[in-house]
Amino acid sequence: RVGLVAVDSFALQLPLITTEWPLHAPEFEYLVDGENAVITKDSLDAYAAAINTLLANPELLDTLKTNCAKSAEDYSIENMAKNFHQGVLAALALPSRKKRR
Repeated sequence: RVGLVAVDSFALQLPLITTEWPLHAPEFEYLVDGENAVITKDSLDAYAAAINTLLANPELLDTLKTNCAKSAEDYSIENMAKNFHQGVLAALALPSRKKRR
């Protein structure tokens, strides 16, 4: 099950190989097949073939690693805090929903 390990893979520049299993955590959405991860159909044969393909293609592995590093910048703790801060400010700026009597 892919969860926060997606962000770890970016920080470590170790692309994930996973499947389209329907019960991944929300962080699965950070993964982009062929860009910063490899995502296969949810079958053992497809998963094994993807591993073989990646191991036989060092250029693809290098590209995925480079893109993991770029993704790490996008999903940093600093960006998360900044986005959270902006969300709180935006919520505070909303008009009150309190019903008037």
